[in-house]
Amino acid sequence: MAANTPRAMGIMLATFMLVALAGCEFSTNVDFDRDADFAGLKTYAWAEQNHPEINELMHKRIVQAVDEQLRAKGFSQTQSDPDVEVAYHGDDNETIVIDTTNYGYRYGPGWYHRGG
Repeated sequence: MAANTPRAMGIMLATFMLVALAGCEFSTNVDFDRDADFAGLKTYAWAEQNHPEINELMHKRIVQAVDEQLRAKGFSQTQSDPDVEVAYHGDDNETIVIDTTNYGYRYGPGWYHRGG
């Protein structure tokens, strides 16, 4: 199989993506009062907050996921006099490290550089 065929390129891309994702670390911390009585709470609103450390797409995903879970538990969203205000805090630490030792030099008769 030649290295420049679409199938080979797809396999190399998939392998690269799997290796890149293997280096990702996700963690979630949750804190709440286990003795709190939530029975009388029915409405919620998002608290005003600024998230410069979270990109817009991630913010939308978080809000959508929380909204879906609260609706599933019987809460409804309101902007006036909510029973609770919802907020989240996050950090988007993203580090990409690419290390390669292939400089394109080949060893053998004539020692030549094939470009790379």
